[in-house]
Amino acid sequence: MPYLEQSRHYKGLLLALLSGLCSSSLTTCTRLARSIPAAQLTTIRKALQTLFIVPLVLFSKQSFFTEKEDWLLVAVRVIVGNAGSMCASYAEQNMPYVSDASAIIFSSPAFVTLFAYVLLSEPCGPVETITTLMAIAGMLLISKPAFLFGNEAETPPILALLASFAGCLSRTITYLCLRKLKHVHYTTLGFTSTFCGTLLLGLLTTILQVWTLPTEAFIWPLFAAIGLSGMLELTFVTLAMQFEHAGPVSIVALKSAIVFIYIWQFVFLHTVPDWISIGGTILIVSSIFLIGVKNWLMNMYQDRSPSNVFLCLLLWMFGITTTNHCPDMPLRQSLTDPKELFDVIPSFPQPKQLPLK
Repeated sequence: MPYLEQSRHYKGLLLALLSGLCSSSLTTCTRLARSIPAAQLTTIRKALQTLFIVPLVLFSKQSFFTEKEDWLLVAVRVIVGNAGSMCASYAEQNMPYVSDASAIIFSSPAFVTLFAYVLLSEPCGPVETITTLMAIAGMLLISKPAFLFGNEAETPPILALLASFAGCLSRTITYLCLRKLKHVHYTTLGFTSTFCGTLLLGLLTTILQVWTLPTEAFIWPLFAAIGLSGMLELTFVTLAMQFEHAGPVSIVALKSAIVFIYIWQFVFLHTVPDWISIGGTILIVSSIFLIGVKNWLMNMYQDRSPSNVFLCLLLWMFGITTTNHCPDMPLRQSLTDPKELFDVIPSFPQPKQLPLK
């Protein structure tokens, strides 16, 4: 049984790795198709994803659309999510380094707790505050503002930079909506988002009159690769959640995506970012790592006791309180007071006092 449980974890992490690979492939294909407007490219991507997800909805015997009481949240997710996808495509096409755009967009987990604290009144502890500050510092390094670096560093185009921030913001709001839509099957949410996104983005592309017929032959296979990569990314990360907790899945998926993007950027785009951008990416990846570790610890130990004092101290540092008591502590003690952790450390026995004669 322990072997089977361990194999389940490995399967979840492998699926998360494949999700990161598909995400990086989607980003690289979007960069290679720079001659196609971002709105048209996102429309084609959503249309192909809709074709891929229809068999999944039929196979899982789910409804194509949600119940009426969920329509408001679904509408917010559809509008904000698809607008963010278009902004992300524009940023990935026009930022000097595609890795910079991806690092900013993928920093959204660091801001989810902050927005949940403001909008949903959820708790926000020191770990969330630190990770948010790290993500903001990483964004500043990637943005290379003139008041910090002067004219020495290459400043990204302002529209591409704003599109990256918009993509990050839209992913954050989408995560908050998904928290409230946990009861809806993922295939139903996926179909609603891609189908409605195809209609909305297609209408926007028509209004803006930016439909463009590809002139290069390699663009047509890129369209299929973009749609397939987007669908496989969603499928792999959903399956990974069934084998492993959300914390490790998010860490492996997002960090591997950024690493793969750096590799594809060097191999296919022949560009290497400067050290300032790399430093900003490291800060953002570190913030994602801390958020993922806390989510993993919360899922692992919120409903059962940790096995040793070190884990008790680690849980307290991350602001996690367990429903049970630490087994190495007396029953009257809990994780609310860090001073009580030192009561677990064995002390030398006191010498017996001899009776006075």
